[in-house]
Order: sequence, then C-alpha cells, then structure tokens
Amino acid sequence: MTLSITVARKGRLGSRKSNDGCTTCKIRKVKCDELHPACRRCLTTGRKCDGYIRNTNLTKSALAHVITPTTYANLETAELQSFEFFMRRFVPGSTKLVDAQFWDQLVPQLSHSDPVIWDAVIALSRLMQHPQYSRRYTLPERTKPPVVDAEHRRALTWYGRSMTGLRHRMQQTTTPSATDIISCILYICIECLQDNISEAVALYQRAVAMMRTTANGEVAVWPTTQLEKSIGTGVRDLLQNMAASQRIPTLWERIPDQYGATFESPLDAREELFVLLFDSHDFIMDSIKAITINQDKDWSPPSELVMRQQSLQARFEKWYRALENSRAMLGTTRTQDEESEDEGYSLLLVTYGQYYITLSNILNMYEIAFDKFNALFQTMVDHASRIIIPQSKGPRPVFMFETRFIPQLFFVATKCRHPTIRRQAIKLLRLGPEVENTWKADTLADIAERVVGTEESGNINGTFRLEPCSVGLPPENHRMCWDRITELPGSDGQPANFHQFVIWQQTDNHTWLPIHHMVNV
Repeated sequence: MTLSITVARKGRLGSRKSNDGCTTCKIRKVKCDELHPACRRCLTTGRKCDGYIRNTNLTKSALAHVITPTTYANLETAELQSFEFFMRRFVPGSTKLVDAQFWDQLVPQLSHSDPVIWDAVIALSRLMQHPQYSRRYTLPERTKPPVVDAEHRRALTWYGRSMTGLRHRMQQTTTPSATDIISCILYICIECLQDNISEAVALYQRAVAMMRTTANGEVAVWPTTQLEKSIGTGVRDLLQNMAASQRIPTLWERIPDQYGATFESPLDAREELFVLLFDSHDFIMDSIKAITINQDKDWSPPSELVMRQQSLQARFEKWYRALENSRAMLGTTRTQDEESEDEGYSLLLVTYGQYYITLSNILNMYEIAFDKFNALFQTMVDHASRIIIPQSKGPRPVFMFETRFIPQLFFVATKCRHPTIRRQAIKLLRLGPEVENTWKADTLADIAERVVGTEESGNINGTFRLEPCSVGLPPENHRMCWDRITELPGSDGQPANFHQFVIWQQTDNHTWLPIHHMVNV
C-alpha cells in the first residue's frame, strides 16, 4: 500500500537555530517564518522579500523543472497581493487530510521556482477574491460560462499565461513532470470556481492519464526518488478524493479488505474506505438501472443485487469495527497532530454513514426505510459540527479542492426526515466552506430547504421554516423518492433551472402511483 512520505522538517528543532530564513529577515535580524516564495513577515509589513539563498530539494528533483526564481521586484502589486491572499486565506483553510504538505508547502515552494505554477496560483487567488460562480445549481453539461466582469478577465489572463507556458513545456519533452500534473490540479480549482464542471472533470482525466502514461502512450516510469514518490502519492490521493466525491470511474487498482481487526494508520483506513466507495459506486449504478420510476412500489430486487448488497454491507461493517478498534487503541497517547487526526476521523465517519445508509436502502422502494437510520444521521451531523463550528469563528473559506462535508450534509438534509437533524445539517452547510471541489454549499442548502418545505407541508410549493411545525416525520406520500435539477427554457425563453421530483401517492384502492412534479427554481 502506498503511504505518504513525510518531508523533512524545517526550522527549529530543540535549541538548534534555523539558517533557512529569507535574506531580508536575516539582514533585519528577525525571526523568519520561512514561507515560500515570500515570507509572511515581509509581506504583511510591506517589505520586499528577497527570497532564500539556499535551494530547496524540490528544485533538485528530476521531475521539477529548474527555472529562475521569481523576482518580486518585477511583479505587479496585484500579483503580490493575490499571492498573500492565497497564503493567508486559502492555504490555512485547506484540509491536510488528503496530503499534509501539498497546499501548505509544495505549491508555495513551486510557485517560487515555476512561472506556470505561479500564474495558476495568482489566477486561482483572484477568483477567490472576486468569486465568479453563481448561486444556481450547475449542471455538468452546461456550456462554458462567459467572462463576467473585469476581475474575471484579469484572472483569465494569468490562467491563459500559465496554460501557454505548460503547453510550451510539454512540447519540449515526452514525459510529464510532477509540476505538470500539479498545474492540472490548480486548473481544476480554477474551473470549479467558474462553474465549469465538464472542464474540471476533463482536467481530472488528463491528470490521471499523465500519471499513467507518457505523451507517446508509454507507461510512465516516474516516480523514482523518495521525494518524487511523496509528491506522486499526494497528487494521486487528491485525485482519488475528487473521483470518490464526483463518482468518477477510476483506473487505479483496487485490492479490497487488506487489513485485520485494526488499521495501522489513518491513511490505511482512508485507503480501504476508498476501495469500498468505488465498489459501492458500481453497485449503486447497477441498482439504479434495475429500478426505474415505473417499477411497482412492492418491487422485489433480483437475488444477485441482494447478495451484492449484503456483501458490501458486511465489508462496511468490518471497516467500521476496525476503525473503532484503532481509535480505542490510541487511548490517551495523543500526538501533536490531534486536531488533524480528529478531523480525519470525523470525515471518515461521515463518509461511511452516507454510503452505508445509501447502499442499505437502495433496493427498498419505501422512503420510510431511512427512518431507522436516524441515530446514524445524528452521528454524522455531530461529527461534521465538531469540525465546522470551531472553524466558523474565522472568515468563511471560499474554496477547497478536497471534498469534505458538503455532499454528506446535503444527503442528511434530504434523506433524514427528522425535523431537527435535517435542519442542523442545513445550518452546517451555510457555515462551512462555500465551495468544495464542484459542490456549492449555499446552493445545495437552498435545494435542501425546498425539499424540506415540500415534504413537511405536503405541498409542492411548501415553504421552509426555520423552526419545524411538528416533531413528527412526514408520511410516505409526502416524501420525494427521486429528484434532480434540470435546465429548460423559462417563461422568457431563457435557460432556467427546474426541480424535477417524484412522490408516490396512494389511490382509493390502495395502489401506489408515482406522481411527477416540476417546479421552477
């Protein structure tokens, strides 16, 4: 199993003094925070950071192209301000669950040495400072959005410059470098912030292909050194996180259940959960094909699907026991990374809950089957709140590449019919990051409120109430069994979003019929 390799620690260790500070801080004889490409102490005091004399190991890597470090004196003020925003607002808010060094160390260091990465970071930062995504639900097949305003145009200037540099570089060699693939991840972020889902998915596929083959179609031979393996593992884990959250097929080999009663590390638990998620995707898609809206309410699934369902449930339960056993073995021996470990544990539990509940109910035609999982729904909300509530005291993060809690909380809000639990989930959606990968929190919270208003009132135009009118659960004939957002011409002829959904209704002779509805949202 591939594990992330820890990059050697910089700075003080015991009483040893660091010699890795920037030139400006050394001259001023003050402590440098050693952030790259420019230290925060210099940027926040309005000084020009003259950079670092000592080269980092990254510039020695065979995968990272050696390029003359950026000269800050020649940069626009807007670029420096954007990079400072990236370091101050994006990096601290990025989760370290998938890879501890990628956003915190690797990308800032490469920005210092690689203009392709630098330009992509500036474009990303400008789009976070001046968001261009809409509050509307974005459909994957939507055409590429137009340039919105002058700030959007400026961001695209840096984005285009980065892509031009990358194309020129790739014409020079047949072997993709690590920085080429890292630039793809930055480009995915840029496309997500423009509501361009199809392009983001295409870039994901491009990055995966670059990791597997050379430009000539040959199998890629990198990585080779320890540092390169660490970079490759981090990039792979980021892409795998995106694949799991978007339910994108992955070509990486899956070897299930390679563990015993406990996990050796949180990374092992995450890797095994990814295997389960991708296997569950396959089962869910096969089940959806077998269950059409026109199926009878008392439809009985084929035995082959039932056996696969039971097998997956058993594997999820085994995984959960191993995670809890591993957690119990920690006891009081907590490390300095306690906060990160707690966040990782909570994310694993919330993701487990979503998939375990989904596959347990996918073959059941009755929505009331979800009610027996209310305790697990509450557990999911509790774990998400432990992370989101403390972090909500600071500025709300605009964007995060990794998918953390947004789709899981939306699942709770729409499939848990307990009035208090689903409202807790909606509240958390509005407190956490605005966007995680392609998932937009406020947009999904709006949709969830519409679902709750409809189900609790029994009216397709029902209004969401902050406080529930009743503590009871809505009956089966009030619950949506299927829904989606689609784009159709509105009353003015312009494209508009519509919420399509199906609710089963019972006739006088007790026959269940699926009733289709469509509401302009």
